[in-house]
Amino acid sequence: MKTCLFCAALLLTTALPAVAKDDMPLPVLEKETPEAFQSQVDRVRAGMQPGGRFEYIEGANRDRVNADLDTMSGMIRANGSVAAMKPEDKKQLIDIEERVNAILTRSDSNHMVCEKVQQPGSLLRVATCHTFGELRKRQLDGQNETEKAAKHADAP
Repeated sequence: MKTCLFCAALLLTTALPAVAKDDMPLPVLEKETPEAFQSQVDRVRAGMQPGGRFEYIEGANRDRVNADLDTMSGMIRANGSVAAMKPEDKKQLIDIEERVNAILTRSDSNHMVCEKVQQPGSLLRVATCHTFGELRKRQLDGQNETEKAAKHADAP
């Protein structure tokens, strides 16, 4: 029994880094130099465009992320690199990065959302999982259909 638990623990510890490396939740924001950071900023901003990984980010959050990315870029450019920053500036940079990552994580189209729903005619609850992007697209499609039906009903 102990051997099985040890094997399972070993398997998990060796498998998790491979999963994390291949399926990163967000692009890693490399802050070493202004150029390296700018390429990451460009990838994040491209992801916020229609069809991108963060396309469903809400307006206020989109503005916050863009402002924070500009602030971070300015801080790195002013210091030449993250390594050259004062400790208090590094802390501020990390705080801003954490805020950006939190917003992007909530808006990531690949983020899995699971809920338990009761099956019709049964007392059993079944877990259903969908990506955030699928749920958001379904919600927007439903709103569009409602608007079309309302326009059709108003038409003479």
